[in-house]
Amino acid sequence: MPGYLENTISALCYELAGLHDGPPREPCPAYNDVVAFVAEQIDRMPEFLALAIRIATMGFGASRALTEFSFFHQREAGRRRAQVDAWKRSRLGPCQDLMRFYSSLVVLALYSRPGADRSREVA
Repeated sequence: MPGYLENTISALCYELAGLHDGPPREPCPAYNDVVAFVAEQIDRMPEFLALAIRIATMGFGASRALTEFSFFHQREAGRRRAQVDAWKRSRLGPCQDLMRFYSSLVVLALYSRPGADRSREVA
């Protein structure tokens, strides 16, 4: 997945998975399966919906390019988390909806893993 969109989706999935997966059991947990699941679900959507999600994701990834001179997938973890939090709390419904869309898929992928702890509450 070498492209801008794929890198943005991957970075967003890793950030959200880190938020929802609880305390890390290893220093740098791998979420490649979560990224693959999310990408597959987008590919399975009707084309008009998938196109809207892709455009919104590209907008999310580039939304701070003019002020911070970098794309979402190029930022350090703290700046990524701040951007995700800002979009979750945004007054614009589409921003909140995009974060809710990705969060839902990430949580579904995490809890579909073999051996996932299904007894914990999801925030």
